Amino acid sequence: MSVPLVSFHGGQGKGAINNVVAFTAGGGTYDLLSTATLSGVVHPLRELRKFLFDPAGAHLYVANGSKELNQVLRFSPPVESGKQWRYEGVFATKNLAHPFDAVFGFGGDLFVSSQDKSWVTRYPLQGAGGDVFAKGFEGVRGLAFDGSHLYVADSQAGRVRRCDQGGEEVDHVKVSKPVHLLYEPARRWLLIGSEADDSVLAWSPAKPSDPPTKVVSGDKAAIDHTAGLALLPKSATTAALYVVSRVGRQVLSFPLDFSSGRPVWTPTTRTVVLHEKQLSDEPEFVGVQGGLYG
Repeated sequence: MSVPLVSFHGGQGKGAINNVVAFTAGGGTYDLLSTATLSGVVHPLRELRKFLFDPAGAHLYVANGSKELNQVLRFSPPVESGKQWRYEGVFATKNLAHPFDAVFGFGGDLFVSSQDKSWVTRYPLQGAGGDVFAKGFEGVRGLAFDGSHLYVADSQAGRVRRCDQGGEEVDHVKVSKPVHLLYEPARRWLLIGSEADDSVLAWSPAKPSDPPTKVVSGDKAAIDHTAGLALLPKSATTAALYVVSRVGRQVLSFPLDFSSGRPVWTPTTRTVVLHEKQLSDEPEFVGVQGGLYG
């Protein structure tokens, strides 16, 4: 059974969770990030947002989203049979202001969105970095990469921009309040989480003039503020779409069928993977072992 990994709003309030939590098949939980290895470090873990493993599995990168910290931290794999990833150091701080999402993009570099500057910065995994890659957004949020373009959710502008390797906009798709993005490489669909009507839409970059279509929406979806997305393959033509219901404090799963070539929610049922009694804080990003997440 897959293990959901979740980051939370965090902070200092009652019930705040400032770690990435793994939820095991048996109902147990553990913190993915070792706080013991942070002993003596002046900064805490606070308001964690996107977390992602590099392609080789050699490091785990975590956005420390607090406005006072503005960092991307790097962790090393657990020792032997341990579960917790060990703190290695601060990977990035330059040109970060309230970091939100992060994704590997052109040249294998890490791209990070900053909410308070509405720009995207670029960090090579080896050597110095932190130059502004793309700017001019009104309310930058989620990121995705398809191998040739970087996608940026501009929530306040109501669109998702597609940028080339120079950071210039190639085209865009109109979506009301896009927040989270996930690119599905097998069939080349961009999944877009919207807070406008708490839905998830799909858009084909191969047909940029076609408008996005709603995949998951309505009363049956019962999403309360769409947040993190993840995709867990089930077969050659099916997958489970994980969606964070942020204010509802749930992680939901929706069965998708790709047999027609496009993602279809069928049957129109949902599964509550994690419920509000398991989550004392608002979840932000979700990952699933063995799956894709944005």
